[in-house]
Amino acid sequence: MVHAAADCLVFGHTLLNAAIGEVCTTFEHHLSHVRWPQRERAPWAQKQQAVVQRHRVVWDGPARETRPLPATDEGFVSSGKDTVKA
Repeated sequence: MVHAAADCLVFGHTLLNAAIGEVCTTFEHHLSHVRWPQRERAPWAQKQQAVVQRHRVVWDGPARETRPLPATDEGFVSSGKDTVKA
């Protein structure tokens, strides 16, 4: 975990090409803490925040690139996106 906000954890991932041992790409994974069933973002309890901060690491990947959002979704493939439901 590379960052923790009051209601969100950010994990940094590095994807390697195993054949040559080089980095192909890096990406972030954001996990939001939500109230159920309202599906509203909710802050972590103070005790939870303290535990989370103990697991924080320094990101050793490249700085984040800011890119514009695509104008359309043409070329994208539908995939799992939304809240995980029980």
